Amino acid sequence: MAGDLHLQLARHPGDPAVIALISELQTCSERFAALWAHPPETGSSSSRKTFRHPVAGTVTVDCDYLEVVGSDLQIVMWTAPPESPDARALSLIA
Repeated sequence: MAGDLHLQLARHPGDPAVIALISELQTCSERFAALWAHPPETGSSSSRKTFRHPVAGTVTVDCDYLEVVGSDLQIVMWTAPPESPDARALSLIA
């Protein structure tokens, strides 16, 4: 998410909401501040993410991004291999 915020700041360098959010996260989270200090070298359109959900537990998903060129519209798709524990966890969340 820190990398995504770097991309948003590059797209909207003067946006006060983006700047305020980044400032607040840096103040409230040492982890975010450490991640923010090392911006990504390039943006990516896919990645693997692991998160902890209060009901489904730990879930690892493939995360793909689709962007509409010329706008801020972005579609994020989370997928997991069919019949896997992660796919069953996603079903719980849905």
